[in-house]
Amino acid sequence: TWGEAPAGPMAPVLGLFFAPLGAAALWGPRRSDQVSTLCWLVLYGVILGFSALVYQAYARHVGVLVLWLVGLLWRRTEESGRPPGVVALTWLSLSAAAGLWMTVIALALPFSSADQAAQWLRRQGPRPAQLCVYPGWHAPDLTARLNQRVCDLKSTRLIWVEPWDRPPAPFEDQGQTRKLLERAARAFGPVLLIYADANNMTLEQSGAHRLKVFPEALQGGAMAVFAWRAPLSMHLEKPQERLGAK
Repeated sequence: TWGEAPAGPMAPVLGLFFAPLGAAALWGPRRSDQVSTLCWLVLYGVILGFSALVYQAYARHVGVLVLWLVGLLWRRTEESGRPPGVVALTWLSLSAAAGLWMTVIALALPFSSADQAAQWLRRQGPRPAQLCVYPGWHAPDLTARLNQRVCDLKSTRLIWVEPWDRPPAPFEDQGQTRKLLERAARAFGPVLLIYADANNMTLEQSGAHRLKVFPEALQGGAMAVFAWRAPLSMHLEKPQERLGAK
């Protein structure tokens, strides 16, 4: 699945198996077959090195290798007129079966918890509370389904999507999260609904409580909608104090 890598000892086993499998599917007596095999091994080594040293070997990296191998097999068949061999046909059949299985899973299971969260929020009817996300990268999933802006708790801005080039930042501790909640309450009102990871402890430690938990989906882990109400002392603040705090 997207963003998921083989766990434990299976990752290197699958990695070592895939290289000779592709080479065996491409190898043949013609010089072009040997060139194709070499090209396959070179790209495989580059992707493997990139995955190990720069960016973790996610499944999409394997997808690049699959497309590369299919292209080389196609090229060899076009040039020689010979159909793919037993190894290549076996590999293509297994790949097609795996693709069909993943398609069935993708159609049967919800892709994102935001699907269920959006349906649940609609059933609640009109909301006097401001809907937030924490952190901001959960915004695209939710805004696309609700067709409305949400508050990014970190920046106190109403957004449709999370900018893709925002530098990563660590999660806040309990005190910092409390300040984020209070700042958002001064800007949008005393009651906030926050769509966030279900295991976000700092929200609970800051006084928020879970209203609804949505189970893990194909994309991402379990999510939840939290509710947080500003303390009475903030309700009594004068407008000038609110504007100054903002």
